[in-house]
Amino acid sequence: MTSASDDAALENWERLKQRIQYVAEAGTTGYRDEDLAGLIVANLTGYLASTSSLSFAISFALHDLDSLRPLVIGNVVSAVCTAATPLFHRFSRCAAAIWLTAVFLVSLYYFTSLLGRESGVILNLIGASAVAFAALGLHRYKFVLGITALSAMMVVYCWARFPNAAEGIYDSPFFLQQIFATSIISIMTIIFVVIYYAFYLAAKAQAQTDALLRSIMPDDIVNRLKNNPGVTIAEKFEAVSVLFADVVSFTELTNQIGPERIVELLDELFRAFDEHASKLGVEKIKTIGDAYMAACGVPTTHPTPETSILAMAISMHEVTHATARKYALPLSLRIGIASGPLTAGVVGKSKYFYDVWGPVVNLASRLQTAACPGQTLVSDNLKVSLQDQFCFIHCGNLELKGFGSVTVWQVGIGESATANRIPK
Repeated sequence: MTSASDDAALENWERLKQRIQYVAEAGTTGYRDEDLAGLIVANLTGYLASTSSLSFAISFALHDLDSLRPLVIGNVVSAVCTAATPLFHRFSRCAAAIWLTAVFLVSLYYFTSLLGRESGVILNLIGASAVAFAALGLHRYKFVLGITALSAMMVVYCWARFPNAAEGIYDSPFFLQQIFATSIISIMTIIFVVIYYAFYLAAKAQAQTDALLRSIMPDDIVNRLKNNPGVTIAEKFEAVSVLFADVVSFTELTNQIGPERIVELLDELFRAFDEHASKLGVEKIKTIGDAYMAACGVPTTHPTPETSILAMAISMHEVTHATARKYALPLSLRIGIASGPLTAGVVGKSKYFYDVWGPVVNLASRLQTAACPGQTLVSDNLKVSLQDQFCFIHCGNLELKGFGSVTVWQVGIGESATANRIPK
C-alpha cells in the first residue's frame, strides 16, 4: 500500500515527464510521426548548445569581464539563437537544421577568431555530421554530406587562419586549456545525448513495430521471420483444432445501429475474444469482417487442443450474450469447430500474414455456416475425443459442400460453460 508522499512523488514525476516531453516536442505539431524523431533531436541539440553557450558566458564573465566582454556577449547571443530552434519547424522539415548549422558556423568562427585555435572551440564542429544525421535522417544524406563538408572546411580554415588569440583577449595558457577541455566535454556531451536519444527513438519505433507484428502473427513466427528474413515458413501439424465464428445477421445489425457503432461493437467483442484466446493458448488466425477464425495447436503444438478450442467457443458465446444484454441488441454467434491435420505458414512478401490450410479448415467453415444462432457445431472425431468432458447433442447427418454427408454434433445446452460441462 503506497503512502500519500509516494503518490505525491509519483504525481510530480509524471508531471515533470509531461513538461520535458512538451519542451522536447515544441514546434513539432502537425508533422508526421516519421519526422518527429529528427525534429526532437534538433530541439535537443539546440537546448544543449544553448546551455553550453550560457556556461561559457558565465565562465568568461567570471574570469575577466572587461577583456572577454565580446565572448560573453557572443555566447549569450548564441544561446538565444540555438534555444529558438523550435520556432523554425513552422517553415519546413529542414529549417531547424539549416538554422543550427548557420548559428554554429558563424558563432564558432567568431569565437575562434577571438580565442585562436589553441582554445579548441572550433572542434565543436566535429560533431556536426553525427548531429545532422540524427536530426535529418538517412534519406537526406546529401544534405548531411553538405553540412559535414562545410563543417570540415570551416575547421581546417579556422585552424590555419587563427593560430593565436586576438589582441586584447585574455589568453593565459591555463585559461586556454580550460576552454579546450570545456569545448571537448561540451561537444562530447551533445553527441552522446543526441545519438543516445536518436537510438532510443529508433528502439522505441522498433518495439512498436515488433508489438504490431506480434498482434497479427504468433510470437514464434515473428521471431523466426526476424532471425531468418526471406525464409519460407510452411509446416504440417497433425493435431490442430480450428474454430470459425460469425456474427448472426451482421448486415441487419449494421443497418440498425450504423457503421461507426458496429465497428465499436466488433472491436469490443474481438478484444474480449483475443483475451480468452491468450488465456487458453488459442491462436487467433484472422478476422474477416464479422468472422473470427482461431486455431489451437499452431504454430506450436498444444497438449489439449480440442479442450482449449471448445472452451474458447463457450467463452465466445458467453461474451456475446453479455454484450447483447449490455447494448440491448439481438447479438449471437454461429460457431463451427473441426479437428485434424493441416498445413500452416506465412504467405506474402510486402505484407506478411500467417494462415492455415487443409480439409479441417474447410470443414470448420462449413460447420459454422450450418450452425443455428447461438449454436456450436463440431465434427464427429472431436466429439469422440471430448465426450468425457463435455456433453454433446446429436444433430444427425448434414450434407456439406465438398464433404458429403457428415455426422454433426452440437455442444451442450444453454449459455454458460457450466451448462456445457458434465459435472464430475
